[in-house]
Amino acid sequence: MPKKNGLPKISQDAKPLPPGAGARAWRVQDVARYFDVKRQAVYKWIYAGQLPVYKTPGGGLRFIESEVRAFAGDTAAEEILNLPPVRQPTQTVTVEDKRLDAILIELAERLNTLTRDVATMAHLAIATNEQIMALAEAQARTDEQMRLLMGRNGDATR
Repeated sequence: MPKKNGLPKISQDAKPLPPGAGARAWRVQDVARYFDVKRQAVYKWIYAGQLPVYKTPGGGLRFIESEVRAFAGDTAAEEILNLPPVRQPTQTVTVEDKRLDAILIELAERLNTLTRDVATMAHLAIATNEQIMALAEAQARTDEQMRLLMGRNGDATR
């Protein structure tokens, strides 16, 4: 089997694209864009046998949209992004209802504080952007006045 970069050539093993699937067929870059990953990740899934791939009569690789979406539904985000799996707690802790209520109230208050902080930062960013735009407009007016002044002085010196 021909090899590319030390790996078997994918189009050699890929099944032919089913008739009528052309309109629903995605290219490698379409799949990469859908998952917001690099094309190399898509090739990795193909080599691992996780994502079905088909070949066109010209040898191009194609994917059936429904199969890509099914793969997205069946694939955990950790697998797609190559993140380590989240560790499950090794022990269960029981807390009295009153203590749990107090913890939940404290968390809700912290969340409200964070939400207000984010809103404040957003307002500051907008205000800063408006100030930058005003400074740019003032600079443009100053530049125009300087051009006019230089033009007048240039006429006076002739």
